[in-house]
Amino acid sequence: MTTKKALVTLFFILCTSIVYGKYITGNVTYDEYSLIIDGERQFIYSGAFHYWRLPSPSLWKDILEKLKAAGMSATTVYFAWSYHSPKSHVYNFEGVRDIDKLLNMTGEVGLHLISRPGPYINAETNAGGFPGWLVSSLKGLARTDDPYYTAAWEQWLSAVDPHLAKFQSPYGGPIIAVQVENEYDVGNLSAKYMELLEAKFRKDGIVVPLTANVYGDRSTWTSGPGAVDIQGIDSYPQGFDCRNPSQWHAIPTYFAAEHAKYNPTEPMYNPEFQGGSFDPWAGPGYYYCYELTNSDFERVFYQNQIAQGETMLNFYMTFGGTTWGWLPFPGVYTSYDYGAAINEGRQLTDKYSEQKLMANFFRVFKPLRKMDSIQVASPTNPTLYLQGRENKDDGTQLYILRHRDGTSITKETTRILIQGILGDYEIPQEDGTYILIDRRDSKMLPCFYSFGDQYLVYSTAEMMTHTTVQGDSGHVDVALFYLGEMQYGELTLYFQNAVFEPSIQVFEGHLQNSHWDASRNQLRINYQQSQVIRLMISSFQQRPLYLILASREVAKKWWNIESNEGDVLVSGPYLVRDAKYTDDGGLHLRGDTEIETLLKVIPPKPATYLTWNGEYLENVKQEQPLTLVANLRGPPPVYLPPLDFWKFKYETFEKEPSFDDSDWVTADKNHTNCPFKPITLPVLYMDDYGFHVGDVWYRGRFSSKEAVQGIVLTGEGGDFSVYSVWLNGHFLGTANNGTETFYFKRDQLVSEGDNVIAILLENMGHDEDYTNTHDKWQHPRGLVQARLLSTCSCDTSDIPIYWKIQGNLRGEEYIDSARGPFNNGGLYGERHGWYLPGFPDEDWEQVILPHRFSDAGVAWYRTTFELDIPQGVDASIGVRIEDKDPSSRYRALIFLNGWMLGHYINYVGPQHFFALPTGILNPRGSNQLSIAVWGQQGGEGLSHVALETYAVHLGGVEVEMVYSPDYKELFQ
Repeated sequence: MTTKKALVTLFFILCTSIVYGKYITGNVTYDEYSLIIDGERQFIYSGAFHYWRLPSPSLWKDILEKLKAAGMSATTVYFAWSYHSPKSHVYNFEGVRDIDKLLNMTGEVGLHLISRPGPYINAETNAGGFPGWLVSSLKGLARTDDPYYTAAWEQWLSAVDPHLAKFQSPYGGPIIAVQVENEYDVGNLSAKYMELLEAKFRKDGIVVPLTANVYGDRSTWTSGPGAVDIQGIDSYPQGFDCRNPSQWHAIPTYFAAEHAKYNPTEPMYNPEFQGGSFDPWAGPGYYYCYELTNSDFERVFYQNQIAQGETMLNFYMTFGGTTWGWLPFPGVYTSYDYGAAINEGRQLTDKYSEQKLMANFFRVFKPLRKMDSIQVASPTNPTLYLQGRENKDDGTQLYILRHRDGTSITKETTRILIQGILGDYEIPQEDGTYILIDRRDSKMLPCFYSFGDQYLVYSTAEMMTHTTVQGDSGHVDVALFYLGEMQYGELTLYFQNAVFEPSIQVFEGHLQNSHWDASRNQLRINYQQSQVIRLMISSFQQRPLYLILASREVAKKWWNIESNEGDVLVSGPYLVRDAKYTDDGGLHLRGDTEIETLLKVIPPKPATYLTWNGEYLENVKQEQPLTLVANLRGPPPVYLPPLDFWKFKYETFEKEPSFDDSDWVTADKNHTNCPFKPITLPVLYMDDYGFHVGDVWYRGRFSSKEAVQGIVLTGEGGDFSVYSVWLNGHFLGTANNGTETFYFKRDQLVSEGDNVIAILLENMGHDEDYTNTHDKWQHPRGLVQARLLSTCSCDTSDIPIYWKIQGNLRGEEYIDSARGPFNNGGLYGERHGWYLPGFPDEDWEQVILPHRFSDAGVAWYRTTFELDIPQGVDASIGVRIEDKDPSSRYRALIFLNGWMLGHYINYVGPQHFFALPTGILNPRGSNQLSIAVWGQQGGEGLSHVALETYAVHLGGVEVEMVYSPDYKELFQ
């Protein structure tokens, strides 16, 4: 930002009044219709993305560019407290946590950003985003004005707010709003808590509007103490049961009424509208979540939001990513694909293409930003439902047509009546034609709309985009409409000063007919949609109109990319990321191809030459009209090596009574801040001893002089947690989360000295606190009960057990700040660097898969593989784990180059394929894959492990390798 602009902006801020409760300042304001930035109304069409679920900062740009290329105007980002704070008063904003880099990228790509820093975020992440140290240290009640909790979140906001403040829109940055808390509308609500948060944001320099999202009580925080500037309603109309993806729920129609009732002076806002669904452990898999919210769902449900007046619409999620390490809460597994428009492997889906059609329309259809609902006549088919909106300033209208019963899957035909400033029209007018609603379908039809030099009376096809370009003989307006193939289309244009009938030149396909109404100066064209119909309409009184009438599938292949000289229309490539003119008249395009592709470009002005990803394109041809055509190469073949040879070593040394645990933490506390008190003492909650994630070991010593026949244990690690138990090295068994009794055999006990009970427990993560009522996020992790059983009537509570505990190496004093607090738990191999590149495994056994090991416990498999992905190729790669016996009871942690990128439970599922993000994965060099396998019964091991691609493209973004310290850096 220039110095002059900064001074002007600062002056503007200083001169703007602040109204408490409803805060309007800087260049971001709003009214009942829309957000207003720099005096221009905006339609915020946003996709949610979590940087912390993609631990390769170079790939953040890949996702942001894909959002922008789709026509989206914004992204919405949670900033996770837990991700940045391994210890109280310690904050890390470097490497994969460099949010300044993220915010810079967002601005460079040209997206707005809505920031959501919590303090609580939910998001299917460990403790809902609360840091591990807060679990054990908090004496009061979270998400209230409790002073202990206030002191905690104040340090978080003091750390993150300076980063957010300097990237606000008034200062040339992308941030246009900041959300306060998250779905804070159920449970123990505190208006003072909200006021404290809002005051802190303002004190820290946040000047953009503050927002809130609610899911239950829709009146919350719209007025009174704690009210925010803009309140919005979250909506997940399909719910989260992916097992029945073909079952649709009712279409929500309450938004307009709720908006009018509770916050009519603000724009209507969906902070989260369903973009997919999370999938739980043992769920059906994300394919079914994708189908639950597929492109048909998007078309019907998203257009319904527009019909109700939404101008701020964010989809959760548009890219879900990977909940790597121990970031998940117990309800979800590693993949957070979410069935989203961009899948976990960063690939574009049909949902993305459907969103692109709508987003591009919303970007150019500016009257939408200030429209009111209008009364409309019912369609001629009573099973259909028509809604209308109108911009009172210019008379532009938008009609949205769908099934009256949103769950219907029938094909229905109809005519509709539109009534506007040029009169009434029952459309389509042509005999024998109709508008088709094809099963799960919806249509948005623009009417009485002026664009470029044209005036559209109506269209029964949907509009994707329009622009104006400079042709050989002057400027030409270009518009792209789309329909389902073989459907009837009718389009009527008004020529205000026409003396003669406009001429029509068809370049491809054919029209059914055209009709000139001289009394109205209106031209009507009728057609039955083929793949594409291209025509030019010319009139002496105004500039020509080039129409591209495409099938829906063909339209999805078009891109409208903003350049420094205007919009560039491009067809053919898998993705178009960027377009830029240079002073010599060259047009430089950047994007991706998946196969050899025919490139078609409609430039905003003549281009002296074309480049694609920096490569000069030869043999560029001219296709009439206005179009440049060239061939683009596809990607070369990519070879992935087999993972044939592995190094193997069994660990679990902790089970042996002779194991040296002298440097472990003594577990002897008799008090805990956890609201859920233990059944027996001492306190054996892992968080109380500074261990917050992953696997944890306990070793207890007791004398056998008294008669002891067993031990009762209650192990709590969250859903699908397990714990394995050994006595003096003898395996007693593995239990699921909860209470289990383990009996001792006489020959397992020692008569002299101490007996040693060893327990390995897996913490699946801390629960969320969505309901804000029972401190569920503080549910204990570790042992709630450890009680010996006597063979006599004596009280075994008098028999002491002396406990040691060990989780991740050094607890909150993490040795690896690059990977951070969620990468490692307390397995022996983790504490000794077996997961790291460079670990000396020369003396390990060499094995070939499938392989089994006999004893219950943990063993490690390590292999190294080389990749040689050609420069300029974006190969999205993952690793697949399969087992010939799906009931074999083992779980595995998957480490790539030291990063824990997968948590696999063979007998639970459903995940078998794990993303390996480029940047952590070295595409042109050596990679080290380590897998820790916990056999829960004995006789388990790895069966099949292989590298696979999600997809391969020529293009992508330049990727820098993520700093990944090796064994020597961390342990020597």
